[in-house]
Amino acid sequence: DDYSAYFMNNKWLDRLGATPKESFEAKISDAISIDELSLSMYLGGELKLRKVLNKGLSLNGTLFYNP
Repeated sequence: DDYSAYFMNNKWLDRLGATPKESFEAKISDAISIDELSLSMYLGGELKLRKVLNKGLSLNGTLFYNP
């Protein structure tokens, strides 16, 4: 909340109607747990620029690591 007070656009915060932390906590119950492999497959599902490398999965130039 200190970060939002100093660095975020006040008009956007007014439209949000709450602090970013309060908005996050209101929606935390909507989050679904997902394992690393499922996340990688979800992110790369329809994308054509997908490569599996030694270090992880490359999607459109972004490298995702699977521990």
